[in-house]
Amino acid sequence: VDRALQQLRDLGADGVEHINTDLTEHLRSTCGRLRSWKSPQRLYMAGLFHAVYGTYGFDHRLIAIDRRAEVADIIGRDAESIVYFYCAERISTRVSPGTTYRCAETALLVR
Repeated sequence: VDRALQQLRDLGADGVEHINTDLTEHLRSTCGRLRSWKSPQRLYMAGLFHAVYGTYGFDHRLIAIDRRAEVADIIGRDAESIVYFYCAERISTRVSPGTTYRCAETALLVR
């Protein structure tokens, strides 16, 4: 987590305002909450990077989508797939409850 957190800082997350704090703190907090719930590593690492490509409600991108392999090297392929799916929603992807979506090797069930 520390290495990935430093990567976020290197990408400029410290200087981005986000919900009464900076983006680094928001992402760190998200990761911490997921860890406290005993989530698997791929999920809490995805939480740490969940907004790096921008999202529907947060248009700031820390890294371009064509650099997915670099993100996967930092947080793992499964975690990056979750991040990609979450951020791809900004491109008007609609999800339906009870549907399983596949991103790379990761299956996500939308409840």
